[in-house]
Amino acid sequence: MKVNGIEIKGIGFAFDGCHKIYVVKNKQQAKQAQESGYITYQMHHLPHIWSNACPLRFISTWDLTDYYVHQSEQAVFTD
Repeated sequence: MKVNGIEIKGIGFAFDGCHKIYVVKNKQQAKQAQESGYITYQMHHLPHIWSNACPLRFISTWDLTDYYVHQSEQAVFTD
């Protein structure tokens, strides 16, 4: 999956239920996210979660090394 032309590399993503979306790169990060209270999803759910999230939404990696979509930016998802 790509967002704004950038390939998202991860095994899924974590969502706080409001606006924080973090791509998890491996099972260890997924476990950390779950232990921190986030719900983890398979990547194909990302466009739906994005469209229903708070306007402050963003997409980053769990370890904050990469940002796919900053707050207030639009997101276009492609396969």
